[in-house]
Amino acid sequence: MEHLAGQYFLNSDLREEEIRTQIQQLCDAGYESIHLHARAGLKTPYLSEPWFEALNIAVEELIKHNVKFAIWDEDNFPSGDVGNVICTTYPELASSYLDFKIIETVPKEKVTHYFSIDSAFLGCFAIYNDGQIENLQNYCGTLKESWNNSRIQSSAYSLQGQLPYPHRRRSMNTSRYAVVYTPQRECKLLCIELKRKSPGNHSGDLLNIQTTQTLLALTHQKYENFFKDKLKYCSGSFIDEPSVADIYPWTRALPHEFTLDHNYDILENLPHLYLDINHQSIRIRNDYRKTIHRLVCQNYLTPIKEWLNKRNINSVGHLSRSENLVYSPIFWPNQLRCFKYLDIPCCDPLGYGVGQIGSTAHHIGTKIVSSSARLFGKQAAGADAFAVGGDTISLSDIKFSLNYHLAMGITWYNVHGLYYTLEGERRDEAPPSLFYQHSQWPHMKAFLDYLKEYSKKLSGEHYCNLEFLYPSTALQSHLLSLPNYAQELHDTAEELLANQKDFELIDEETLLEQNIQDFVKQRPCFLVAYASVITQETATYLETYVSNGGQLIVTGMIPKILPSLKDSEINEWGFAKQYFTDDFVSKIPGLEIQGENSRNILIRQVINNNEIKTFLFNRSTKTFYGKVDNQSIEIAPGSAGFIEELTPQINLPKLQIDNWQLSFDLNCVPLNYWENSPLSAIDLLTQNNVGALPIPENGEYYCIFTTQSPLEKLVFTTEEETLKNAEFFLNGIALTNYQKANFRDCRELECNITTLLRSGRNTLVCRGELMNNSPYLRGTFKAEFPLGNFGYPVLSQSPKNFELKSLKDYRNLGYGTFSGTAKYSCSTCVEQSATYLLDLALVKDSVRIYVDNKVIDTIIAPPYKISIKLSKGLHNITLEVCNAPGNRDIMAGVPAGLQD
Repeated sequence: MEHLAGQYFLNSDLREEEIRTQIQQLCDAGYESIHLHARAGLKTPYLSEPWFEALNIAVEELIKHNVKFAIWDEDNFPSGDVGNVICTTYPELASSYLDFKIIETVPKEKVTHYFSIDSAFLGCFAIYNDGQIENLQNYCGTLKESWNNSRIQSSAYSLQGQLPYPHRRRSMNTSRYAVVYTPQRECKLLCIELKRKSPGNHSGDLLNIQTTQTLLALTHQKYENFFKDKLKYCSGSFIDEPSVADIYPWTRALPHEFTLDHNYDILENLPHLYLDINHQSIRIRNDYRKTIHRLVCQNYLTPIKEWLNKRNINSVGHLSRSENLVYSPIFWPNQLRCFKYLDIPCCDPLGYGVGQIGSTAHHIGTKIVSSSARLFGKQAAGADAFAVGGDTISLSDIKFSLNYHLAMGITWYNVHGLYYTLEGERRDEAPPSLFYQHSQWPHMKAFLDYLKEYSKKLSGEHYCNLEFLYPSTALQSHLLSLPNYAQELHDTAEELLANQKDFELIDEETLLEQNIQDFVKQRPCFLVAYASVITQETATYLETYVSNGGQLIVTGMIPKILPSLKDSEINEWGFAKQYFTDDFVSKIPGLEIQGENSRNILIRQVINNNEIKTFLFNRSTKTFYGKVDNQSIEIAPGSAGFIEELTPQINLPKLQIDNWQLSFDLNCVPLNYWENSPLSAIDLLTQNNVGALPIPENGEYYCIFTTQSPLEKLVFTTEEETLKNAEFFLNGIALTNYQKANFRDCRELECNITTLLRSGRNTLVCRGELMNNSPYLRGTFKAEFPLGNFGYPVLSQSPKNFELKSLKDYRNLGYGTFSGTAKYSCSTCVEQSATYLLDLALVKDSVRIYVDNKVIDTIIAPPYKISIKLSKGLHNITLEVCNAPGNRDIMAGVPAGLQD
């Protein structure tokens, strides 16, 4: 079973040498499969012959290194559109949706309302205050709304063979569907139109089997035809955020399919989808979304899975925003059960704050996936992971996020994203790149090895006492205008996890499939929280659960029973009243954790080899000292591990080091501030005009830097794309002889400008098209910014080695914009052979440790401690420290290096 895949963002013109080099880097880092992902900025037409030829180069290189390739089934995302081909070439397969409009009326005053010209009429109803609905179909028809401008016409039809007899003539505009109705009592009109999506996101009709058949023919079949024998090296095909078109999706066959499911007519009941008219409305909305659920699973997810599985390829992916309980149950009704139709269901928590205190929405979104994986017997629960964290994100940050995912039950990861290039506007397309452009890439393998190790260890059966109802009926039947208790559900999940009451989610339909006796033994506690409504079948099952020894806990509210269309009212679930409580946490048995701030400890227990193993994650910024069932533990900030790995370290003699020699790779400074005139300037880091006048898109721009002493080396670095559209001059001399730079990205070029420098003021001029990204100065210098980001850097010669008696932040050494690798070295003499503790306190952000020129370990997150066996005598210690790219890329000014 693989645990690690990557998204290789193919986002430019694709060159063989670059592809082979980059694939080899990915293989060396330990990736087990690579998704070949068409991404924004791609210059090779998607699904063209050159596209497949470029992919073939990558596939050949992957096979050579015994790494699988995987299909990304869309041009960028979201899946289901084939790069808009579905909508543009097969307009009959475009997705459609219902659009509702309310017209206020006055009794006995005529209402005339015209429907949109670009939509189809579906219905018009009068909604009366007493809940009565009147179908106004018989009052609707086509009308022409207004007269066009008058014109003079000299002939009627033919310009030949007639005498000109000029006359005035007018005509009316295009016919439109309209309703003309005079209400006799108070009501409002509800007009319903069917609209079709134009090319763009979610424009393929996923409720229609023909759409999926076309998608398979246009995408997957092309992969099979091109790769033929190589398809056996394909591990999976990823679905990324597909969705039905809108809050009220529609398809031509839906009325027929709805009647098959529920034995009544949806067309006569459409107003209930948009308005809470009477007690039947909640039932009709639930039935409508149940049919949507069936159609999208039956006609989209299942055919794709079956096509792939016949070829021994996994169907993998995530649906739209599983953590958003306001919208996700509408776009993917009963999302938890939808994951039954994927081999590896995935979540997609986005952003820097995943897992941090306050990010409660991620609990349920991630648990939906890990719960569905266990309930439906999947290979693993997955994540489209570590996305959109920004340029300052470090390995310690993404390890924090990983530990949270592990605690939530995720054991398969598709790393987002491995950017082919950051050239041009690609730099800001959902950063960061966790590939070679990341300044901590030299230490990335340590992170990936940790990911694979703990994913494997946590792949056992989930052990917990509590099943938590995913309130599928309530979520499917609610209106956006009414409360759906999403925040209350998230807060409930937080309260459980903060008290180490781990849980699994289950929807109502899947609950009814569980053997009652087995289920009670496996999950002796069942929580119903903030479920406004449940089905009678669910209520009956839980009553039987209690009679078989299960413990029912109800909190938030007493659910109502989903009525049938024949019921005269909605009734409460009376049985639940005796199990209602506000103090639900204390009623759930579980592991006892003692210690200050224990609410920051998240837990997951798995059964491996018939033994319960306990994994703990500290999501706080402080070390946790405490006890688990009277066993002492110590967990560093953001760290995690099994209990036996978290016992406090035995007191070891500390390795005392008083002096370090510090050396850097070439320092760098982004040249972000460019002026076109004294009144117009731009900050390229933020892409903001910062002058009094707008800066032109073409012209001459200048940037100033100063040197305080002769520099040993200075190079100017910029992007290949920039040099196609502009030329640079330093102190009036044209810059030429650019070479490929071993810096930041594969499309960076550099030239040596050392001999062109002047003492004091130096002026760089750019003539041509305005740059998208900052160029860089790189060399053996220290840099100061006396006027801040909008001033000019002041450069002075840097020593080859800094002699440090106390540890200093790079910013204090003139390396505040440095992101890369620095080396600390020293010699130390130990008086006797023993095991010593090397405690580095705080490292920003990762460190590789060498003792006598041999690698001992790579540490990418707290605790930055290691025990080292040393013989008596003199030893050389070298620390290779990498910091995150934020200082280099956005002048973030974050701490860097070893910190006191």
